[in-house]
Amino acid sequence: MQEELDKAREQLRAAAASKKVTFALTPTLAQGPGLLNYSTKGGSYAYRDGAAKLHEDPLELTPETMAHVKQALAVRAMAQGWNDTILKVKQKPGEADSPTWYLLTEDGKVSLEDLKKDAEVYMGTECRQAQDQV
Repeated sequence: MQEELDKAREQLRAAAASKKVTFALTPTLAQGPGLLNYSTKGGSYAYRDGAAKLHEDPLELTPETMAHVKQALAVRAMAQGWNDTILKVKQKPGEADSPTWYLLTEDGKVSLEDLKKDAEVYMGTECRQAQDQV
């Protein structure tokens, strides 16, 4: 009886050791760069966390508060995986090989018109960039 228990335990240990764990800094990043499945608990939480307020109290945007907003957005962007998606805006929207601007550090270089054009490329498509825009 003890031998059977020991054998069963060893099989469970071997099975647990063989399972590969995906390393990620946040749960959203663990889901990978592909589409988020919003019908799952993880996908639902990713949406909720991404859409949450950056700051509990309303802020009047001034040069001083803008730095705070950018810092909060940078933290959220890292957690949500936005650094490689919606925060990179193509300098020439629609051109696949176009260099990009990173919105949190190069925001003054991006016109609202270019930002809209870049966003329109992904609207109505089934890709992570379209999900991140919502």
